[in-house]
Amino acid sequence: MQRLFWILTVFLYAVAGPSAGQSASCPNNGKPVFGVIPATPSASQQFTITVGAPGYQAMSAAATVQGNWIYVALTAVPVFFGEPPPTSCSTTAPVGPVPAGSYTVILSVLVPLGPPASPVFIALTSLTVATEVQDFSVMILPSNPVILQPVVARLVTSQTCLVDSRTLRLSQNGSTIRIDAQAVPPCISTSGPVVTQDVSLGQFPPGNFDVVLFFTRSTPTQVVSAHFSVADTYPTKTGQFPLVNYTDHWWNSLESGWGLSIMQHPSDRLFAVWFVYNQTGQPVWYTLQPGTWTGPTIYTGLVYKTTGPYYGGPFDPRQVGITQVGTATLSFTDSNSGTFSYTVEGVTGSKSITRLPF
Repeated sequence: MQRLFWILTVFLYAVAGPSAGQSASCPNNGKPVFGVIPATPSASQQFTITVGAPGYQAMSAAATVQGNWIYVALTAVPVFFGEPPPTSCSTTAPVGPVPAGSYTVILSVLVPLGPPASPVFIALTSLTVATEVQDFSVMILPSNPVILQPVVARLVTSQTCLVDSRTLRLSQNGSTIRIDAQAVPPCISTSGPVVTQDVSLGQFPPGNFDVVLFFTRSTPTQVVSAHFSVADTYPTKTGQFPLVNYTDHWWNSLESGWGLSIMQHPSDRLFAVWFVYNQTGQPVWYTLQPGTWTGPTIYTGLVYKTTGPYYGGPFDPRQVGITQVGTATLSFTDSNSGTFSYTVEGVTGSKSITRLPF
């Protein structure tokens, strides 16, 4: 009896059809609904197909991909004459990611009433999946790093989503360094190259290295890679060069007014400027150069005093004077504190120093 009722109902609907202005006109104009978000997906993206069929109230949809055909089965029920308006004219089905190319989308309707039946073909449309655009480039800075020199990967993008710096992840497997990044929601279109992020890769021994960038819009996808080589261009190093970088501005918090600026080079050299005051309270600068590491935490060198012409007038090189006035030693107890010992212009002393916090 139930089967007979279903057959008669479908027969009457097919013969009489929906009356003008009734809810059976869903979707509009009696045409199938097709939509894709985003409109032109890329090969790395999952996308959504929106579907609906004339005279049917949508329930759910599922998509399967076979070659260059995308079959979308819309589960729906007929909207009959005199019924209340349908609650949903269309629904969505996720698809992909799929390879770049042209696809044909086949829409069929499956009615879950009565005996089991095959989906009924409704309509078809075409869809293009674009090749992944090379939105990113990676710039290695410096381009030719040397041993133990800090290396930075600069991510540059154009006409694409910007990088969310909070999601950056860095990992290394052998000589391959992987950077994982995600898009800033929503994606922002740019009008030209934009530096999106500088990523510190670290310090490296001599050798060859590769950097790969995985960018996530919906799924992680490798979008670009870069290669760099690290050379040992300082074969005369003493072997005591520290791995800790002491480059910074140093001071003694109990003796504000003087300080020590240190520049540590990837070679075995260090340059320091000590700015203090002489016996009459006048400012004077001393430089620590050259020198040598006698251990990974101790650097000893000569101290020079430099004089020259007034900066506001014409520069006269004849007024430049460089005089050796003593020696000094930097002894670091850890990465943020140490001792500066000196014998300068007949005065011997020692100062505790720490990095100046900013």
